[in-house]
Amino acid sequence: LTTNVGIVDIYDVSGDCRHPVLMSSTPVGVLGHESGMAPDGRTFYSASPSSETLVAIDISNPSLPHPLWIGNYDSHGLSISDDGNRAYVAGVDSGLIILDVSEVQARRPIPTVREVARLQWESMSIPQNAIPISIDGHPYLVEIDEFGGQSRVGAGRIIDIADETRPRVISNLRLEVHQPENFEAQANDA
Repeated sequence: LTTNVGIVDIYDVSGDCRHPVLMSSTPVGVLGHESGMAPDGRTFYSASPSSETLVAIDISNPSLPHPLWIGNYDSHGLSISDDGNRAYVAGVDSGLIILDVSEVQARRPIPTVREVARLQWESMSIPQNAIPISIDGHPYLVEIDEFGGQSRVGAGRIIDIADETRPRVISNLRLEVHQPENFEAQANDA
């Protein structure tokens, strides 16, 4: 896995997006790989699977970002709920991790982040992201893996999160080539 010093660069694109203005460049992300952003634009989350860090960074003052909370999670990528109170983390070895980040969102001093649930699945390769969606008002996540081969090939799945404490995979999304009946035909692909 590739990570680097978690330097967070913040640009202002409000004047002319063709000429962004650098507001700050600070190493507040510990080690970085992927990230997530609270929909209100006040909190940036820096993820790092190899250092098992997840950092919530206050960017409400773009010239002076600062960490609000640091947790130990093998976070590859993540998405934040519309209200900013949940983090849906794709953990490289952990699978899906649902975190209650409401104290971070509320800017409580020394916030506590509570783990709501975890979920793994049989054909897990490297979970990359978990994206919240709603179908007819029902909450789901679309989780996407990367890499792998045969039964462990990266794929997508739909996860029902109506009961966040008991998430469950309700559908696997795979290409025809990744179906078990086609494993023999693609076994020697380079």
